[in-house]
Amino acid sequence: MSEFTPKIIGSQNTESYTKIKGLYQELIGCFEVLKWEAENLYSEGNELPISEIIDLLNKNTDLESYLRYKFVTVHEISVSGINTDKLIMSDLLDLPESYGEVIKFVALVKEIIEKICPTYFYVSLSSLKDEISNSFNLNDSFETKLRDFTTVFTKNEMQNTALEAVQKWCDATNDLIELGLLPALRDSWCNVGDRLRIGILNRNPEKRPLTPDPRIFNRHFPLARFGDDAGFVARAIDRNAIMC
Repeated sequence: MSEFTPKIIGSQNTESYTKIKGLYQELIGCFEVLKWEAENLYSEGNELPISEIIDLLNKNTDLESYLRYKFVTVHEISVSGINTDKLIMSDLLDLPESYGEVIKFVALVKEIIEKICPTYFYVSLSSLKDEISNSFNLNDSFETKLRDFTTVFTKNEMQNTALEAVQKWCDATNDLIELGLLPALRDSWCNVGDRLRIGILNRNPEKRPLTPDPRIFNRHFPLARFGDDAGFVARAIDRNAIMC
């Protein structure tokens, strides 16, 4: 018994594919900037683990105080007579530009994630990290998952057989549309049966009863425009053609 091979049903949803890929491209771009700004703010440029950056996304009202705390403790900032808790939320801190950038890009990343959620296609940020280049990219695994997500496949051999029959019908109907025998607008092509009825023979009760009528290219038949029928030509009886 041969191994079942899934076949694509129809064609890939390229609109959905392009939309989702664009959102993830935007996501990793913003996430990389967020990571870089966070490292500048409170790790003195040293690389932070992805989990640390993702943790920033889960902070809501306490994000600003957390960033201030990390900045003060990492850089060992202190002011005489003011304890750390008060210093963190005071105006005495000379916060760098990266402080505001982290807050901005946390909001941007979360906004993009909210746009991704309704697509129901979810890939973790950590799986998009390239350890060699130390950057994020939409790798081969992502591409494969997205291709499969935006494409419908058959699930068994019976579906393969049915799909092949439907595909042949679609191909034939498309050919008729290209020949100008059927309109392509909306559901107008559904009247293919009416258009071809006079040119199709039904040899019922045979298993495959439908077949083109031999006269299909003759005058008054559906494909007359492709024929070379000069009309009725009287034929004379010629016995001599036999007796020779």
